[in-house]
Amino acid sequence: MNPRSLLLPAVMVAALQSHPGVLPAQVNRIYLAPDDHTDYLWSGTVADYEQWIPQMIDHYLDLNDSTAGYPAPYRNKWNCDGWYWVEIYKRNRPAAQFDRLIAQLQSGRITVPLNGLVCTHGGNTTEGVIRSGYYAGRLQRQYGIDIPVAISMENQTQPLGLASLWNGMGARYSWKGVCGCATQVPGLGQREHEIHRYTGLDGSGVLMKWYSLTYNQGLGGYAEAFDPNTAVDQCLDKLNSVAFPHNYPYTVAGAFGHGWDNTFTLDSSFPAVAMARSNDSVQCHVSNMKDFFEDFEATYGGTLPGQSLSFGNEWDLDCASIAEVTGRMRRGIERLRSAEAVAALAARYDPAVWTDLAVPREQAHTAIALYWEHNMGGGGVVPANDRALWQRGLEAQVTGYSTQLLNDAMASLGARIDAGGELRFVVVNPLGHQRTDVADLPYAGPQPVQVVDRTTATVIPSQVIQKDGATYIRILATAVPAAGYKVFTVQPGDPPVLPNTATLETHLFESDRFRISMSGEGVITSLRDKLANRSYAGTVNGRIMNDLGAFTAPGGIKYLVNNGPISATVQTEGVIPLGHDVRVTLYKDLHRVDVEDRITDNFSDTLDWAFGVQIVNATVHHEELGAILTARLSNAGGHYATQNARYDQLTLGHFADISNAQYGLSVSTSGPAFLRLGNSTVGSFDSGSSQLRFTAGGNFQGSGPGIPAQHGDTLFHYAFSLRPHEGPYDPVAAMRGALEHQNPLVVGLCTGTGGPYPDTSFGAFTFSDPHVMLWALKPAEEGIGNGLIARLWNVSDATHSTTLASPWGLEAAQTATHIETNTGAAPLSNGTLTASFGPQQMRTFRLTPGGPSVQLALRTALEGPWSTIDQLMRDDLRAAALLPLTEPYTALGYTHVGGGGETTVPAVLQVSGADAVVDWVVVELRDAATPSTVVATRCGLLQRDGDVVGTDGLSPLSFNAPAGSYRIAVRHRNHLGAMTAAAFALAGAPLAVDLTAPATATHGTDARKNLSGTMALWAGDVTFNGVVKYAGEANDRDPILSVVGGAVPTATQGGYLREDVNMDGVARYAGGGNDRDPILVNIGGAVPTAVRPAQLP
Repeated sequence: MNPRSLLLPAVMVAALQSHPGVLPAQVNRIYLAPDDHTDYLWSGTVADYEQWIPQMIDHYLDLNDSTAGYPAPYRNKWNCDGWYWVEIYKRNRPAAQFDRLIAQLQSGRITVPLNGLVCTHGGNTTEGVIRSGYYAGRLQRQYGIDIPVAISMENQTQPLGLASLWNGMGARYSWKGVCGCATQVPGLGQREHEIHRYTGLDGSGVLMKWYSLTYNQGLGGYAEAFDPNTAVDQCLDKLNSVAFPHNYPYTVAGAFGHGWDNTFTLDSSFPAVAMARSNDSVQCHVSNMKDFFEDFEATYGGTLPGQSLSFGNEWDLDCASIAEVTGRMRRGIERLRSAEAVAALAARYDPAVWTDLAVPREQAHTAIALYWEHNMGGGGVVPANDRALWQRGLEAQVTGYSTQLLNDAMASLGARIDAGGELRFVVVNPLGHQRTDVADLPYAGPQPVQVVDRTTATVIPSQVIQKDGATYIRILATAVPAAGYKVFTVQPGDPPVLPNTATLETHLFESDRFRISMSGEGVITSLRDKLANRSYAGTVNGRIMNDLGAFTAPGGIKYLVNNGPISATVQTEGVIPLGHDVRVTLYKDLHRVDVEDRITDNFSDTLDWAFGVQIVNATVHHEELGAILTARLSNAGGHYATQNARYDQLTLGHFADISNAQYGLSVSTSGPAFLRLGNSTVGSFDSGSSQLRFTAGGNFQGSGPGIPAQHGDTLFHYAFSLRPHEGPYDPVAAMRGALEHQNPLVVGLCTGTGGPYPDTSFGAFTFSDPHVMLWALKPAEEGIGNGLIARLWNVSDATHSTTLASPWGLEAAQTATHIETNTGAAPLSNGTLTASFGPQQMRTFRLTPGGPSVQLALRTALEGPWSTIDQLMRDDLRAAALLPLTEPYTALGYTHVGGGGETTVPAVLQVSGADAVVDWVVVELRDAATPSTVVATRCGLLQRDGDVVGTDGLSPLSFNAPAGSYRIAVRHRNHLGAMTAAAFALAGAPLAVDLTAPATATHGTDARKNLSGTMALWAGDVTFNGVVKYAGEANDRDPILSVVGGAVPTATQGGYLREDVNMDGVARYAGGGNDRDPILVNIGGAVPTAVRPAQLP
């Protein structure tokens, strides 16, 4: 570079000497923001940009320094349009030069946005958008750089939910300029709002500058300041205009972007133009964009309109021209959900399982940020084949990393669960709700075998299946804890003999739940929900369901490939309109129909899988990006714009649901990135159609001619899960079903010798409100030492609050952006986090779990609900829906130590049988030498058989205490507590302690009551003061009389009451089954003034 190119003309030097500098704030202000507009792999190759970007940055570093002494408005600034510029510069320049770039980023003289490059977004996923900003998040944390801008450039359309995601990532501002070329979107020259609050459905968003288009080198284009003098003229025309074509009643304007389609941009003209065009009424600035937005917001921020609309997809559709690669990329991003959740469990004891993959993780995040670069349609200097190979390389990085992390994390977790000399498998649920689903255990040994659920110690149904050329044992894993696991043993023996799931007769595939008619082409010609007595498949626009175009053609032969007591699968192969095969699976105990489709030929046309539904007056809802939209125009109660939009292909996240007020069908999709409603076209929206058309692939001629013939691919994968439902659309059920379908239970081998994780089941977190879903759980980017990251999404249209609890307890929590930059403290209560969420709001938290923990598998019994009939406790309180979801002891004034506030979920209280919940208890770990000292407490759920479990209803109790010896005490709200006489050595693996056994000695004298061989806590401590007392001051009898009214002893009072000594759900002072007599009996029965104290020090 010639240093003289940075010298200013003599006329400008003279102007500087005479110029008054910054003009009064009340004048018109124009901000000119130079950038290059990176047409990656359109203007140049990868190798070209490895040279051009460092050259441009060097040029503007020098220019910025050479103008640093000018008045502030005329100092040069430079705007990179992607953080990838920083990464390229770092690997191509010495550390000292990189430090110089960082210094100018810190000062704001050079800026980068949250996006990696100029990208489209409609083919991406919600989490993919977030991951595309992870490198920017590291720049923020490592160097203290403010990155308030995110952009989506040149493409004519924009998703709605991107506003919420950008805001959650930390963006405050955005600008958009379009090409106006290669477009079918009408009316780009007249936008409803030139600048507005671009707002998501959660109410958050960014300040958006999106001017009406003049031409793409003018305002509204992607190079508004291509000629900065012309840009000033256009801004002067626009300022203070209240009518068409400007509709701009403001005194602050901006012209952003300079490079246009140039190969690279080395320019020094902006300071001179800004100075020359400033006068007494106009102040021009060389802008870093942020200064424009701050000025505009300070001046007009309280008066701006908001806009919450989706404009559909245009150049976004280019990724459908390489559909299988795009599908693999999206599945690779989805796999991160499971891989990272398992890593969160494993890294607690094996931090290296996360940190060892730091380099491929950064490469994967970069690949996500680059994959949807806006020139995928081609047409530039880079051949389509080269572009397609580059796309494949990016996908391979994401697929490879997510697979490696999942494999490594599962191996690490399995090594921390005791194998016990058996063939044990850990089955992990990465989602945030307790879940029952199928799991496939890999097995190549001798048969027959049976599977034991180690949590319930029972042999469960199983079947042998063949999948992808390997043998598996398929089971139905019931009640797998949220963000947790269950352990199963495979052992020799006959499995339970049970009926098969389904039958196949010619075209009829039938189970107890569904009756399906399917052609040999794989078209579902009839789908009947037998439980609801309702049919779903319908002929719409000449196609039926799962119809690639064969309609009623008979096709070939169908055959069962698996059938047993868990599931049944039928398979067929078709040829219309081209080669494809279809597998449909029904389940014995799951109310869904899973469909796996493959296209086995190459194609160039646009193809879709059509699903016609028998339904009228229906509405379609679908996940877009960070929002669940109603697929109607805004003037018809939907979320789609009535102008400047196209409607033929909608962004498709995890699901689409079509429902009316009576019933509907939710469809989870894996593979397709777009959805077409019926006969929708570019300009017309068939939103009332009852046909969902999931795009298999095609060339939509978006930004260019596209990648021809799907780059030669001949195998394409698609997966659907159909969930009929009675009643109206339910976003929780739709999203849960989709997440379960696309994130199957993960299976690994247990190889440990003694823990520290339990060898039965474990749940890391619980979430009290089902509307608020766990979206991501992962170690922090910098490692587990910086906490766990939990991203939660309220998918409903109402405000909700959820309590996040963990058996580890939480020592600290912070709110954070979605890209993991902390934003403030999140207050805790007794080691739990309660957070509120607006409608459709997503929030991210950094959690610091408690330190070393010990686990206890305790058994105890209560006298009050004891049943001599079955030698179990009764669960009358649960059956009457009286049990609270949150522990009751805090409200009673109990002083917790590291516990308190524990909350369960309604599903746990739906369990019946021996594992039904009886009530909450408090368990204490006490110092071995000084047992009056309580070291740690935990509230747990007491089950009918005496097991005391965690809030997930399965796991042993976990205490925030170091490994060591402790006395163990248990207390109940109307029974006397008891404590072991001896100390027990507790560690990471759960230790079984049975307080119902006479052999387990307790502290003191007669601390428990012998109920025919079962030792139970004494009933009657109504006042919860540690003494059972029938008469005298503070006795336990009078509160019973008081609660029933005090005047009529035979009156009763129902509820969750301490006065309900026998725990049948009703407090009675007199008559059969009253709660007074047990008190008298337990103090001795003869001397009413006697007392029975708890044997606790």
